Amino acid sequence: MESWPAHWLIIQGILADFADTDTRLFTAAFYGLQFDFVVNNQPEEASKAFDLMMLVFFNNLDRRLATGGQHI
Repeated sequence: MESWPAHWLIIQGILADFADTDTRLFTAAFYGLQFDFVVNNQPEEASKAFDLMMLVFFNNLDRRLATGGQHI
């Protein structure tokens, strides 16, 4: 059973095998940023990194959708 983020990626047109990998990467990066924000007490740095993470994620999504939902 796929997670809801993977399901969302599949609905967008990403192949299921790649959607699972993308979800894992996104989740791991998000948890790492939460760690920086809370434990390392670096909210400004974590916020800037989050903005970049979102930009990279959606740019990657756009590029992959242009290639039929596969990894580039």
